[in-house]
Amino acid sequence: ARGGPSAAWLNAASGIPNYTRIELIAKLALENITNEIEPISGLTYTFQGGLNASGQTAIVGDYKDGYLADNMEVYAGLLALATLQTTVGNTAAAAAATAVRDIIGTGIVPFAR
Repeated sequence: ARGGPSAAWLNAASGIPNYTRIELIAKLALENITNEIEPISGLTYTFQGGLNASGQTAIVGDYKDGYLADNMEVYAGLLALATLQTTVGNTAAAAAATAVRDIIGTGIVPFAR
């Protein structure tokens, strides 16, 4: 079976000042997910920041649709992020990614009928 990246690779400089690769991966993942969770359903919005499908700011109300397939990908990504954090020994960050993953999972469950 193919393994994931090593702790050494993840802890190396990312090319973005002041961020290791794992720090940058976590920052991008969590900021783009946690800022886009609809609090009632627990699903992430498909289009970020209230934008509509064409990338324009919604004129009437918020454009906050969430699609099951997108949220399944988010769930899998958070599972992978928790695994990467565990690889580098950051159990607190792994637990944080798992907690967000569990919110998404709760949002997905009603569709599993």
